[in-house]
Amino acid sequence: MARLVAEALREHFATEPHAIKTVMIWTKASDRTVKNWFAGTHEPNGTHLIALARHSDRVFRLFLSLTRHDLVITDQLIGLRTQLGATILMIDGLLSSQD
Repeated sequence: MARLVAEALREHFATEPHAIKTVMIWTKASDRTVKNWFAGTHEPNGTHLIALARHSDRVFRLFLSLTRHDLVITDQLIGLRTQLGATILMIDGLLSSQD
């Protein structure tokens, strides 16, 4: 599992700088812990895995695949999650424009 989480994190942050610091903020884990996750030498505990899945679609997909979800359904869930996030941003924008 450590290797799978490392791959998911590296894919998520392939083009983004400051990956370690970002994951530290998401999970409140130490820099050494996060570096171990990226290296694939250690796996996150349950609380950290949930925090990672909350912020990263790649880790979320891995999490769902580990829980025996059908990958088609997993892809649909990720798509819906993305659409919901965009909808929330639109609602927030409309609400702030009324102030």
